[in-house]
Amino acid sequence: MIRSIAISVLVSSAGLVGCVDKSPPPPRVAVPRDAGEGPIRRSDPVKPMPGEAARAEPPPPAFDDPALIEQETPERRAFVQAYKQVGRPLLIVEGLNQTDIAGGSADRPVALVFSDWLRSDGAVSITTARGDRAKPDVVIELAVAEDKDRPAVNLSARAINVADNVLLGQAMVDMPKPADRAAINRYTRFLARKLMNDMTRTWNNAPVQPMMPIEPVAPAKPQAAPGTLPSR
Repeated sequence: MIRSIAISVLVSSAGLVGCVDKSPPPPRVAVPRDAGEGPIRRSDPVKPMPGEAARAEPPPPAFDDPALIEQETPERRAFVQAYKQVGRPLLIVEGLNQTDIAGGSADRPVALVFSDWLRSDGAVSITTARGDRAKPDVVIELAVAEDKDRPAVNLSARAINVADNVLLGQAMVDMPKPADRAAINRYTRFLARKLMNDMTRTWNNAPVQPMMPIEPVAPAKPQAAPGTLPSR
């Protein structure tokens, strides 16, 4: 009797062992979030310490525009067309105090490359200095401001009409330090593109100058045809 009970227990145990489910667990499914809860933040953003914000890298230009020597700016054709429509004014690039910024100052590379973008391969006339024979119609004031506490050089330019001091356009961008040739080409190109676009819009929106009234010409008095007098 005891032997039969033991055999029954062993048989039932073997059956239990054979019935164990060994299939892998189902994959985890993410619970959908409410649309109003906003995006999931995986980690807290790192906030700069006091004083680090001033030493942070300056933001890049509004668009990535690598400077290529043989590639014209997208604004050049419209700029040259508007330039011709207003009578091909003579331009000059100077400092804020009418200084010859392209003559021998520390900002000479920036001024030279910036002026070359505006020249548009010679389609726009730019004089290098004022004089009796060179009286500019448009003054472009170029400023290069460098602060030792900032890792960038501020480039700014504005175009002013000499006859009436009307602002034709202005532009500004931060160029990272130290500035190599590639950086000067890239950031002066951005500066020139913004200024050319502003000047084009101003010239195209300028009111048309009224023409002088033409005085009517009095009709000539009719003259009698020469006749032949009878002989006496």
